[in-house]
Amino acid sequence: MSSEAISIVIEQPFDEVYRFLVDPLNFPSWGPAQSSDMRHLGAGDWLVDFQKGPMILRFTEPNLYGVLDYRIFRPGDAPGHLVSVRLLPVGEACELTMIWRQRPGVGDQQFAAECIGIRGYFARLKTLLEADAGD
Repeated sequence: MSSEAISIVIEQPFDEVYRFLVDPLNFPSWGPAQSSDMRHLGAGDWLVDFQKGPMILRFTEPNLYGVLDYRIFRPGDAPGHLVSVRLLPVGEACELTMIWRQRPGVGDQQFAAECIGIRGYFARLKTLLEADAGD
């Protein structure tokens, strides 16, 4: 089983990027959700439509450390594996890093494709947040 650290530098202040990322309602604007129709289920749980159907995203509570971890799982299932996500200040910018782990039953080609997809989501996020800065 492999894991890959996927990172991107966003040329925006840490506080602004964290404030955007910690709000689950912003997730569909850059992530893999299929619609902006997210339903809050309580605490950090949100029902979200993905390509493979409805899933629950369980987000970590807002914190002072840039931790943006989450779990994803089907309704009725046990919470899935923890996805580690960190936002770190880098001067006037910040760096977003995710550790993506290969899961049981996921082949090497599918894992590589998932990593490419995540890089695409990160690029969309960077474009979105840096474009907003020019307004």
